[in-house]
Amino acid sequence: MKEATIRPWLISDAPALYELCKDKTIRKQWLSKLPYPYTIIRAKKCIAYYQHANPLRYCIFAILYQEQIKGCIQCEVKGYHSAELTYWMRYDDIHKGYLQSIIKHICAYAFSKFSITTIYAKLSMDNIELSKLYLENGFIESIDTAPIYLYFLHRF
Repeated sequence: MKEATIRPWLISDAPALYELCKDKTIRKQWLSKLPYPYTIIRAKKCIAYYQHANPLRYCIFAILYQEQIKGCIQCEVKGYHSAELTYWMRYDDIHKGYLQSIIKHICAYAFSKFSITTIYAKLSMDNIELSKLYLENGFIESIDTAPIYLYFLHRF
């Protein structure tokens, strides 16, 4: 079994993005500020947005597993030396066990590319599986109003 990887989005990924976004779980996860890829043309516009996002602020990658696109992961610089980690995948793919290596890849890339010392991710209170995954990746849990998982540069 091959390891999951990340890579920049390609315009040729539009049909895969279109098919992936038919999944109801991904529809719920989708950000409203981007054109939802209901068509191949809109999928191409979405990918063009990913490709031309400010490289000083964003790294947005396709998640690949067994040479198929399984989702999207991004790291966005948010504030003073910190960035937010977000992703979207089908529910079944989240639980296949390769998300942990994807998170390691994106964190390593983001720490090498941006002037950041912390990456954080927010989770819903009831998402115990993902909480464990973040903790296994070296994140630290900080609970105020919702669990926030922090990953510090010195942990690498």
